[in-house]
Amino acid sequence: MKRKVLFRAILGVIALGAIALIVWNSLISGEKQYIEERAEEYKADYQSANKNTKLVNDEQITERNPYEEKHDDAVTYPEDTITYMFTAAKANDVEGFYNSFTADALYKSFPDPTKMRDQMNEYLQFILQDGKLKDIGLIRKKVTNPDPMAMRVMVSASLHYDGLSRKEISIEVERFGDQHGSQGWLVITSITDIISQLK
Repeated sequence: MKRKVLFRAILGVIALGAIALIVWNSLISGEKQYIEERAEEYKADYQSANKNTKLVNDEQITERNPYEEKHDDAVTYPEDTITYMFTAAKANDVEGFYNSFTADALYKSFPDPTKMRDQMNEYLQFILQDGKLKDIGLIRKKVTNPDPMAMRVMVSASLHYDGLSRKEISIEVERFGDQHGSQGWLVITSITDIISQLK
């Protein structure tokens, strides 16, 4: 009789521990964004829409208007920009990935324009861990500047890699408006800061 009670108590503790572990893992993993599937759709759309718009040299990259986004009109939340950024990365669209950053963030990341092209690819491959990035999870967001004209939000995300440890990073985005009155978000955290968070 005592053995049955003890056995049931042990099973109960194990079941509660398993449930707690699952809940804890989902909290630190964040809401999955399924960027692998999105990246396949992105590649198809990107290839058909941008056949003749490849940037050919570093001067064109530095002169590109960072507000000329490829984002859909539906991008209205700060976390959408993060999902877009990593979807473009997973789709190996170097330009689309960096198009999610403000000009200031890019200049901080690439002070020497002559090395920019190589560094862009190098940084992107580091983030992707040579293609091992499988998905991202959105964990939380926090308003860091409530000013409606220049609102800033810190988005925390976990990066899930195939065969590697999960990494948590924080990326700050800022709201901007264009000449047509549209609202959107761009990353103001430098790419070098993101790289250092992953190291």
